[in-house]
Amino acid sequence: MTTKYIKMLSQHDFEYSYYLQTRLFKTYKKIVEDIINQKFEGKLLDIGCGDNAFVKVCNDNKLEAVGIDYDQVNLEEDNFPFQNRFFNFVTANAVIEHLFKPHKMLEEVGRVLKVGGLFLLTTPNWNRCYKNFYRDPLHVHPYNPESISILMKMFGFKTMFLEPKLILRSNFWWKIPFKWHLPLGTKSMFCIAKKL
Repeated sequence: MTTKYIKMLSQHDFEYSYYLQTRLFKTYKKIVEDIINQKFEGKLLDIGCGDNAFVKVCNDNKLEAVGIDYDQVNLEEDNFPFQNRFFNFVTANAVIEHLFKPHKMLEEVGRVLKVGGLFLLTTPNWNRCYKNFYRDPLHVHPYNPESISILMKMFGFKTMFLEPKLILRSNFWWKIPFKWHLPLGTKSMFCIAKKL
């Protein structure tokens, strides 16, 4: 393959990633503003930022965002290179299920978040994906709605929103009482927790 062709592929991949991350951003904004009644503005840290598409989407939408990933910080051992109570939001999309020991990352999220700041994460819902969770060889720790809620409480967070991961849907979907049993097409969940 020529270098020009590889660059075209990587540009196309980033554009598609940016499109997907824009949809996630809009969903987070809708939940934070419409359901939690908090402004989605200020400083944001994206853990496991990958290609930085979510960071770029945030910055393009007037959030001051930075990202960190595994090549910069060992999430199971290292402190984050940020001051205490610096961020209004921390996101970790499809990260926590890859950690044998999530406690260091959760302690650091609590340290760098302002009081009242929100931790927004997505992770597979073990109750919906137990048959194929380990098909991803990097998945090491499954969670379900109950266990992720308990984990948030253990680390000083109050769960504000815990729902199936539905992107750009009406608030109606999150009000259905038996939604965890519906075939909604998602095997993941949103958890949004407030630092106490």
